[in-house]
Amino acid sequence: METIVPKITAFLLELLYFGIDWLYNAMIDIINALILVLTTFITGLVALFPSNPCGSLIASCSEATTALAAPDSALWGVALQTIAWLIPMAFLVNLVGCVMMSVMVYFTVAPLMRWAKLIT
Repeated sequence: METIVPKITAFLLELLYFGIDWLYNAMIDIINALILVLTTFITGLVALFPSNPCGSLIASCSEATTALAAPDSALWGVALQTIAWLIPMAFLVNLVGCVMMSVMVYFTVAPLMRWAKLIT
């Protein structure tokens, strides 16, 4: 009986060690699965953003403006009066504000999403 007690104690200590080791490995597996799900979600979210929505538009506008002559100021005056007559200025200002806000939001969020993409 005296020799069996140290063996049972050793068995229980080994069982405790392997149980803690198994729990540790299970926790690491769960964390890895959560990271995989999170990176898949972030990668899908980053894929929704275009690389640069204004790059080609700005390049095409700057190429076109170099080929055109400067318009007459009287022509600009008539054009702006016509636009003001067709479209209320408050609406036009709100429209331009919304467009500028969307561009600012894009250029604020895009680097964060690219950074998240680098992590994944």
